Amino acid sequence: MASQILVPLFDRLQLQLGEAVQLYRRVLRVHRTQLGSAPMRDLADKFARAEFRSHMAAASEAASAIASASECQYTGGPEVALQPTNSKGSHSPRPEGGFSDGSSNAGNDALPIQRGTGCIPSIAVQEIFSGKGRFRQAEKHPTGCEKASPENQAPWVREVTEAEKVSKQLELFTEAWREYLAFADNRSLRRGRHLRPAQRELLSDDQKQQLQSIKQAQHLFRQQLHKPD
Repeated sequence: MASQILVPLFDRLQLQLGEAVQLYRRVLRVHRTQLGSAPMRDLADKFARAEFRSHMAAASEAASAIASASECQYTGGPEVALQPTNSKGSHSPRPEGGFSDGSSNAGNDALPIQRGTGCIPSIAVQEIFSGKGRFRQAEKHPTGCEKASPENQAPWVREVTEAEKVSKQLELFTEAWREYLAFADNRSLRRGRHLRPAQRELLSDDQKQQLQSIKQAQHLFRQQLHKPD
């Protein structure tokens, strides 16, 4: 029964992580093509990197917790390491690197895959999406083995509950950035329309303050660009 829940959930998280990597690369490409000012482009990249980093770190932690919980269900027999099984996932990450659609995960925007589990570790997320600032860190979940006890008959239930929440949040997050890219296709970024209502709803108070700081910095940069020598 546990495997019928854990395996599909693990597959879903892995698929979402692969799609998020592709989405992040598209965002960076849009910034390069539509934001001509280097300071503005750097600020936009920094904001996107921080957001993707925190959400993907949380999803990676949840996938790792699911894998650990699954292994604990087989303590009386051979250990089973979860592997992505969804054949329809066009962007599922592979242990040897790259994705099932043939795209490569090499480069600064790639996320290495943890061999043996197929998980994208949160440490790798933090290293790849490098940058300074105070970002929301993924919650450290105890593994299923650590929590297994006689009084707790289903140690994987908490992992499943948390992973479902993370998966839903990542779905909302990626949908908001797809809307961002849709407006970018209409050249809206060049007119300064950087954030739509669906994205604003996802921002915390700290993130809203960061966004306001970015807007103020953008205004100062524009003044400097038009300032006579």
